[in-house]
Amino acid sequence: MDSSTNILRTSSSDSLRIGTRASTQSVVSRPAETQISLLNLFHGMFDIEQVKGILQSMPSPLPDIKPGWGTPRLADTPVNVEFVGWLKSRNIISSWSRGTGLFGDGIRINLFRK
Repeated sequence: MDSSTNILRTSSSDSLRIGTRASTQSVVSRPAETQISLLNLFHGMFDIEQVKGILQSMPSPLPDIKPGWGTPRLADTPVNVEFVGWLKSRNIISSWSRGTGLFGDGIRINLFRK
């Protein structure tokens, strides 16, 4: 069992003890869903700029979550729904929606404009 799995299984009472490693663990953990799960667990420990920095270190399309005209998309999974939910609540993204229509599979992330 690798350290990212240990962090995922750690109780909330231990999260402060290991939280300082969360940024590093989220960047080096694979697969991407594990990275997002770790960030979901520990995002409250980071300020907005730290979260944005972590996103820039993660695999595509997460570095695209920054002010601009793009519309990053993620698979529609419970982990990703939780992820975009707190991104919205912390005003890192403008909004998000589940895709509809012909090409509507996944989660569409709407960004704040520059």
